[in-house]
Amino acid sequence: MQSNNKQSLFFIFLLSVLFFLNAPKLKAQVLASDSLALVALYNATDGANWNDNTGWLVGPVSGWFGVTLSGDGSRV
Repeated sequence: MQSNNKQSLFFIFLLSVLFFLNAPKLKAQVLASDSLALVALYNATDGANWNDNTGWLVGPVSGWFGVTLSGDGSRV
């Protein structure tokens, strides 16, 4: 039984280490209000007929043509 406890603790420790090693790679998401404002802009200005609307409304905001995000990726 003690062997199982040691294995469980080691597994939890290993997961914690992996999480913290990857934590700097995690990025903030764009605020929903910013994303919704961009969607409203797209709809109000006939975005479907823009010269270049690459990525708009189909992928993450970071991939929408012409959109620049803040350094942490949380604001437009």
